[in-house]
Amino acid sequence: MSVVSSAMPESLREHYRRLGATLHHAQTESGLKTLMITSAVPDVTLVSASAGEVVLDLSGVRTRFTVTAYGRRLEVESALGTVALTEVPRFADPAERVVEGATVAPMPGTVARLTVTEGALVAAGEELLVLEAMKMQHRVVAATGGVVTELRVAVGQQVAAGAVLAVIEEET
Repeated sequence: MSVVSSAMPESLREHYRRLGATLHHAQTESGLKTLMITSAVPDVTLVSASAGEVVLDLSGVRTRFTVTAYGRRLEVESALGTVALTEVPRFADPAERVVEGATVAPMPGTVARLTVTEGALVAAGEELLVLEAMKMQHRVVAATGGVVTELRVAVGQQVAAGAVLAVIEEET
């Protein structure tokens, strides 16, 4: 489970440690601090659960957690402290990470050939480059016509699925 919190109370951290959980800290590019709790807690039994409250038996000790939802954020309060949990998508939508006019790799592969250069005027459907994947060559074409403002790859470069290959600015 991921816990996103800028300040998890030390009492809650200590509680997880006593129960045998392993805490891993990380910080995302946006500065969000993430705490991963692994190594399942040995003896946890669900006593009761409702929309706003969960009661767990943690190694023989009953602990009541009050849960309040604010959209994709949950605040969990107990005698151990308060922690805020934020749902994080398992797989980010590549469309949310790319700039307007971006052409993205349809699959992982190696850039076999560049057909255009930055500044080139291209028509919709015109080949931009060729990706080699699984010993086959795949044409990557312009979705719209315009000027190639960025070419972010080079011949021989490995690319991941969803990686931005080129950016085309539509002509008005």
